[in-house]
Parts: sequence; structure tokens; C-alpha cells
Amino acid sequence: MVRGHRGHQLRQARVPEQRDHGAGQPADAGRGQAGGGTAIGKWLQLARQIFASSPATLRHAILLTDGRNQHETPEELAAAISASEGYFSCDCRGVGTDWEVSELRKVSTALLGTVDIVPDPAGLAADFESMMHNAMSKQVADVALRVWTPQQAEVRFVKQVAPTVEDLTSRRTASSPQVGDYPTGAWGPGESRDYHVGIRVQPGTVGQEMLAARVSLLVSTPGGPQVLGQGLVRVVHQDQRARRALHRAGRACLRDPGGPGGPQAGR
Repeated sequence: MVRGHRGHQLRQARVPEQRDHGAGQPADAGRGQAGGGTAIGKWLQLARQIFASSPATLRHAILLTDGRNQHETPEELAAAISASEGYFSCDCRGVGTDWEVSELRKVSTALLGTVDIVPDPAGLAADFESMMHNAMSKQVADVALRVWTPQQAEVRFVKQVAPTVEDLTSRRTASSPQVGDYPTGAWGPGESRDYHVGIRVQPGTVGQEMLAARVSLLVSTPGGPQVLGQGLVRVVHQDQRARRALHRAGRACLRDPGGPGGPQAGR
């Protein structure tokens, strides 16, 4: 199933799981006949074709399978995933026990979706409803986290830590040596996410303060990227004794969440 909407316009179509029908006999999406082996890459290609026929800017697909990707090479699947990356999001569900978790996880990770098992077909309708409700709540597409660092600093990692954990480090798209964009997918109104950004800076004088990074949230628009929000990351160089004291304070906060610096102190 694929879904795209632009404003209040909605486009929805069913894309049957693609099966390999043998040489010279391509799978017919209109009939959707079962038989042969699962071909997830072909399914992704067909989803892209359907989305290409619509002006929708928010594009979402649901991949439901009960089998392994048997009639495609890993390279073919990887190529299909790469071609779909940034074009639409995809939630993946496996039914039964014959599907491969790692295959669906590759799809969901690259296409900023979720992956899960449907142990009981009776719960499939409720799961679909939940996925559709979550997708329909999104109003801003193609949001990216942009991280700028000065020449004396470099990004070690960028991770989403809430509401789900996703490592975005390897998904950096560099627009210059000091600027990199990390895709975060579509956002809904009032949605909040937490990110952990690691920056390595050059040694400096004790007490010296410097700007280590500037983090911005951007959305793609016809006129170019629009900044939704921005924050500065500043560091103060400290000696070993001060760092050990901060480390001890952090451990104390972990033992006593209500103490100074704990959750009650705010974020």
C-alpha cells in the first residue's frame, strides 16, 4: 500500500507484494497473482512509479510480506532501496516466520520507517490503522538536521535518541566540508524528537570557550531550504580535575534523579 497527500488531497493505491514469475514473465501488478519468490526491490520500484504519478509531497508506503527476498540479489535490493531513499517513507511488517528481519530492517532504516512482526493475522487491521494514523498526522515532509562545525571541529556522530533510537551518522549528505545534512523524514504538528550530537574539537586553553557546532532543522521548499529552528553548541575547555568532578556529578544525578541537574531541573 502506498499513500501520498498534498494539503487535503489524498492518493492511495495497493501495491501487491511482487513475485518472480520466471524469465520473460514479469509480475503483473494489476493481477497481483501469488507464486514464486518474494522480490522486495521490484515492489519498491513499483511504489516509486505510483508516487511519480502524483503531485503529493508526503509519500508513505506499507510493505507487508510473508517471505524472504529469494529472487533478487542483495545488490539488486540495495540498489532499489538506494533509489527510493529520500523519495518516500516505508513501514515494514512481516507475517508468519518465513521472512527475514534483516531485509526489512534495511528497508525501514533507509526509508525512515518502522519494522515489526505480525504474529497473529487477526491483529493486522489494527496495526494498519495505527500506521496509517501516524502517517496521516505528518504535515511537513523532507525535514533534515543540518550540522555546521568550524574548521577546528568535526562531527563524531549524530543519533536520534527519542522517541526511537536511530543512528544517522552514516546518512550524512555534505553540502560543504563544514556542513552536513542528516535526514529525519516527515514531522507532525507539535512533534518533538531528541538528538545526540557528538563533536570533537581541538585542545585549547583551560577556560577558553568556543563555538563547536550550529545545529539547524530544515525543511525542503520549492524556494530552497527553510530553517525551522536553530541552536548553538558551545564548549568550555577544562582540565582533568574539572572533568572528573563533572563526571562524578553526572553519576550522582543518575543515582538520584531528583537531585541537582536531574530531570526535575528541566531540559
